[in-house]
Amino acid sequence: MEIVDLLAILPFFVELALAAIGAGGEEGNASSLAILRVLRLGRVLRVFKLGRRSNGLRMIGNALSRSVDALLLTLFFVMLAVVVFGSLVFFAEQGTWDEQEGMFVRPNGLRTEEEPTPFTSIPHSFWYVIISATTAGYGDVVPTTTWGRLAGAVTVLGGVLLLALPISILGSNFNQAYHEITQRQQQR
Repeated sequence: MEIVDLLAILPFFVELALAAIGAGGEEGNASSLAILRVLRLGRVLRVFKLGRRSNGLRMIGNALSRSVDALLLTLFFVMLAVVVFGSLVFFAEQGTWDEQEGMFVRPNGLRTEEEPTPFTSIPHSFWYVIISATTAGYGDVVPTTTWGRLAGAVTVLGGVLLLALPISILGSNFNQAYHEITQRQQQR
């Protein structure tokens, strides 16, 4: 494994040396070292060997494998919710077409003037729905209309409920996997 480590870091030092002597700008040198860069992946993949020896990682793997059906169903419902709520927010925040500006505008948060709407399409609204449903709430895109705020509130509440469901399933499966591993250790 030390040889793999050496070969994995070797391209960095060769590129550094080539740059120091002025030959590092050529694409031929960089592409010839690309094969050695792949060996860096070998160092990262060694982490997965810990799974064979670690009971904790084995428990997590067992819990996740038992929860695949529930997680896939949750993913389906999340995608469905993103499409539905993204559409609702888009139509609530679309605003009106401004001929002079050539874009849709909506009232700003204080309702004192018009501003370009950040919800330019339904797929653009997906970002807001995902960030709101996961309660990250960056605040870079916010609804300003009453209907948009209502749709945002329902999005946040629905997201909390939707994302809480798989947590209980994962917790139950993790608890089951934990008891199985502790029983195996007691039998030894």
